[in-house]
Amino acid sequence: MTVNLRKPLIFAGLTLSGSKIPRYLKEIEQVSLLSRDEIAEYQQAKLERLLIHAYQNVPYYHRVLPKAGVISEGKVNLEHFADVPLLTKDII
Repeated sequence: MTVNLRKPLIFAGLTLSGSKIPRYLKEIEQVSLLSRDEIAEYQQAKLERLLIHAYQNVPYYHRVLPKAGVISEGKVNLEHFADVPLLTKDII
């Protein structure tokens, strides 16, 4: 019987190099075990964090998100998410 050490060695190398890939894979594995409702909550929380980050760090989204009603008083309102205009080359 031969043992395939390739996968553990790759993960060890990634971990030692400081790569975030092993952590992301573990997170994906954990999320895959959640119920549909829990996955929806997880996705919503991730989207809200992304929108807050974009609002705080990208001047374009700092202007657009409050105008669309997605960010108000530091809180996210996803009911207005569809009102965010698509970013196009012309806008850039």
